[in-house]
Amino acid sequence: VIFWAPPPGARKVIVPISRARIGFRARLRSGGVRGSRILALACILACSGGETPEQATFSMRIDSVRFDPVTESPVLLLEEDAGAKRRLPIWIGPYEARSIAMEMEKLDSPRPNTHDLAVSILDSLGGQLERVVITELRGNTYFAILEIAIGGRTLAVDARPSDAIALALRTGTPVAATAELLERVTLEDPSSSPMDVRWE
Repeated sequence: VIFWAPPPGARKVIVPISRARIGFRARLRSGGVRGSRILALACILACSGGETPEQATFSMRIDSVRFDPVTESPVLLLEEDAGAKRRLPIWIGPYEARSIAMEMEKLDSPRPNTHDLAVSILDSLGGQLERVVITELRGNTYFAILEIAIGGRTLAVDARPSDAIALALRTGTPVAATAELLERVTLEDPSSSPMDVRWE
């Protein structure tokens, strides 16, 4: 997974996306289930005592999964629902990009993948994913929180943004980003972004 990191001490980062229009098509392959992370989910929900932190956030919509020809990596693009319509690009791995794109295009998988299984486990435990929040860019990595209602309280579970978005798509859960993150990271020219990823 390739992430773009801001220079030390930078207050605001402009993330450039190449103007090149490069077609990118990928064959859908059945991916293996990453069982260890899913087994850990049950333990997290049962044992976690973290509460949702209070932060100023803005509602976001999932715009698309795209391909950055410079880094040759998929990019998840979120767009602010209202106001300035700021766009937040997040570089992700090919497995997560495939899972997100499949759900966006309503393509069925022959077998449940990691994110399908996570939703099934959450349902079986009586939990509900209430909101996904993209919280910060720390070093080279974006962070996210899953706000999960279970057992009469709401837990804040740390997650990768790509996994969090894949779960949000499968559950119809709202997505948000913190005001601090949107102030720090912006997309330079949305109209010249790379071509959408299409999975077959």
